[in-house]
Amino acid sequence: ELWKSGGTSGGAVMVRDILTGTGASTADNFAAVGPTLFFRATEGVNGVELWRSDGTPGGTTLVADLRPGDVGSQPMHFARLGAEVVFTAGNGAGEASLYRSDGTTPGTTAVALPPGASPYPSFGPWAGDGARYYFSGRDAAHGLEPWVFDGLTAQLLADVVPGPTSSLDEDIFHRAFFAVLGGVLVFAADDGVHGEEIWRSDGTGPGT
Repeated sequence: ELWKSGGTSGGAVMVRDILTGTGASTADNFAAVGPTLFFRATEGVNGVELWRSDGTPGGTTLVADLRPGDVGSQPMHFARLGAEVVFTAGNGAGEASLYRSDGTTPGTTAVALPPGASPYPSFGPWAGDGARYYFSGRDAAHGLEPWVFDGLTAQLLADVVPGPTSSLDEDIFHRAFFAVLGGVLVFAADDGVHGEEIWRSDGTGPGT
């Protein structure tokens, strides 16, 4: 369940028993946006969906039921972007969509992507620096490549391997990761010439 701690011995307390009883709500994938904690959990009715908490039982609530039913949209890859949280969520057909949320149900909406483009589901790497959200995206023309969302537009960051060949490893067991260090995105990619090596980006195509 969801707990909190002031950092002292014995100071950890449960915030809310989301799935009442001995069952687990599987609260995880945390991201803080100001005083609000975003995470995913299930109360046993709506499946695993987007939740928020202000650290109190009454302030720990379901934000949006993106996939009605008891399975849920399985949101993940949370990162702060300005005053919102950005994440991916599935539709149950093996496809994922990019979402943004201000912590309200009406303010939880899908991010528009170019036709035929989608985030790489489940295991794709992602990272955020508060101003940009980086994720692995795919379309037929470019394969699996690094993409970026700046709060206005989601677009291909760089076609590291020109054409439909992917530069990012598509093996879900590889679990490549993005990381932002000092405002610079660092990631692993294979340009087809040097093998998989470390790449960097300032958030622009020419700067990748």
